[in-house]
Amino acid sequence: MVHGLRRAAAYLVGGAFDFIYPPLCLLCGGRATGAPPLLCAPCRAGLAGEGIDFRLALRNAAGGGEDALAGCAAGTFEGPLGRLVRAFKFESLPAVARLVGPGMTRVLLRSHLVRTEPLLLEVPTSAARRRERGFNPPELLAREVSRETGLAHGAGWLRRVRRTRAQATLPASRRWANVAGSMALAAGISVRGRSTLLVDDVCTTGATLAEAARAVRAGGGQVAGALVAARTLAGDG
Repeated sequence: MVHGLRRAAAYLVGGAFDFIYPPLCLLCGGRATGAPPLLCAPCRAGLAGEGIDFRLALRNAAGGGEDALAGCAAGTFEGPLGRLVRAFKFESLPAVARLVGPGMTRVLLRSHLVRTEPLLLEVPTSAARRRERGFNPPELLAREVSRETGLAHGAGWLRRVRRTRAQATLPASRRWANVAGSMALAAGISVRGRSTLLVDDVCTTGATLAEAARAVRAGGGQVAGALVAARTLAGDG
């Protein structure tokens, strides 16, 4: 926690603070370099993995549906990337998006998911969580991917329409019902006939992505697939 506060302060205050307290690498605790100064050079280089492709068998909370959703991830949640994503989400470090975004872009561009030039739609967070963090992690990731690829980004086009419990606090068996019917397109937004790509930070069971896909399809949109920063190996998000 202390290291997290130091890193946040160093990023906000800048050079003067860095001179007295050099920024620490989020992953190994060594001296951080580069922009943003959150990782050391070896750890930064270690993020350039091959990425992974995955396919989610989707179902809705009522037990119906035999659909599937193709996706790709910059890496697995169980490795260094997962530690970085946890810092992004739980230490309120929005600059991490600039470190993770390039890996997401790399795996996306080598996949088939870009063939339709989809509109990027981030998975929405609750208003309470957004106030707590000051940002929505998937939105910042989608913004980075949009900047690097030129794909359009519908920021805020998907909304939470009811409260849910944090997925991470629930067993896999309860996650589908927890998010069912919790998302919808924002008022006045139309995706009818458009190809979209869902963007999230972590995929575990796929329940959250499934709900986002349902909301898009309910509005007449098509879902080309999903792009996430990290995919859990256990598949227990």
